[in-house]
Amino acid sequence: MPQPTGFITHRGVRIYLIDLEGMQPDEVTRLVDRVAKEIRAEPPGSVRSLTHVKDALVSTAMIERLRWLADGNKPHVKHAAIAGLTPTQRVILNVVKSLTGREFAVLPTKAEALDHLASLP
Repeated sequence: MPQPTGFITHRGVRIYLIDLEGMQPDEVTRLVDRVAKEIRAEPPGSVRSLTHVKDALVSTAMIERLRWLADGNKPHVKHAAIAGLTPTQRVILNVVKSLTGREFAVLPTKAEALDHLASLP
């Protein structure tokens, strides 16, 4: 079962986990507003975020909401990672990156992504 979405502490570092594992597109789109509110309440350049998408299903509406989320969160995020991408989701990520100017570290697993984010300055 996925962890709740929100701030967690990993190796002493505060990370915002957006855990979409196994979610349906409508579940993801309902979650986006809460995630945006919580991340955008943080100081600029302060958030380390991990989006975990293993086994999440994708829809056009969901992609648009995630693009909106990534774009609006940009000023608040210091480091961002994504884990669990399928080849199709990698293509979608490249589109989101080009539209938002965001950069994301792409790692195979949630554990590796958490370790990566915790190791950054």
